[in-house]
Amino acid sequence: MPTSNRPPWTYFGYIPNRPLWAVACAIFTLSTVAHTWQAIKSRRWIFSLWVICGILEIAGTGARVAAQSYPKVQTFTLFITQEVAMIIAPTFLNALLNGLFAMLARSISPELALFGRPKLLAGFLMVADVGGLFLQGAGGGISGSAVSNYSNLKTGQDVTLAGIIFQLIFLTAFCAVHAHFLYLAITITKNKADTSPRACGIRERTLALKETLWVITTMIVLLYIRQIYRVIQLSNGWESKFALVEWPLVVFDTLFVAVVMVMGSIWHYDRIFLQVVKAWRTTHPTDGAASSASESPSVPKGPELNAGTADAKSPRSPDNPEMSYHTAATKSAV
Repeated sequence: MPTSNRPPWTYFGYIPNRPLWAVACAIFTLSTVAHTWQAIKSRRWIFSLWVICGILEIAGTGARVAAQSYPKVQTFTLFITQEVAMIIAPTFLNALLNGLFAMLARSISPELALFGRPKLLAGFLMVADVGGLFLQGAGGGISGSAVSNYSNLKTGQDVTLAGIIFQLIFLTAFCAVHAHFLYLAITITKNKADTSPRACGIRERTLALKETLWVITTMIVLLYIRQIYRVIQLSNGWESKFALVEWPLVVFDTLFVAVVMVMGSIWHYDRIFLQVVKAWRTTHPTDGAASSASESPSVPKGPELNAGTADAKSPRSPDNPEMSYHTAATKSAV
């Protein structure tokens, strides 16, 4: 393996800060445990993506903690392990946010999403994430074989970089879709002069879910910056000066992903959404849909609540096409 710019005693180019990575590993462990419990409680498969990301981050940060204790060949194995695990892990968060966006858009108003089909749009973007995941995994596998054939290291790096760039393209598209939705929702919410049933319904639902809206937006921004960092890092190669210092990895990768993981466990979508549902029933006790949902034993798993102030008997009339929380649909949305 060519190591012209690296000290002879490590493949990292520096001595990893063991206490720092031990703390990072502990944070990912605690947040993963929390997400595991929340995924089991909610019984939604999409929340298992939090857990997969957490396990990979634990493997990556744990490899950095252990790297100093092993001889050179094993250190290379740990180097590749942490590199692949920490590159792949956020891919699952990207896919998760696509699904959460579909849930959020269908809860506020599907028509505000691009093409009016948030579920279909999120599904397409999730497929793209899977494609990027395969490329990154293949690149990691090729790089892993460099322990016996060092010429494979550059090839593996190029394949991994292709996967990250491919993913960045679709993550950019997702950011544009989310920004478009956010702009329309905020515009309608601020335009209080529009008192139509449609606008009133969207305004109420946007305000009710504004906490979730901004939490998801913050997560998207952090993961997008992290993705750009990884493209810059790998495009310059593992032998570049940029890759031979530790702080960019700590700040733009580990810290950002850790913040997203912790935010996801504190502001968990399912918990916030059910709080909104409960508040809606309290303020709309005469709502027929809400009343019937309240009597149903399956309400916590997917109530469909009328969210409009217009004709309660006809929530989907031509003047009021989208006036309901689509929680029943969102459970099967992803």
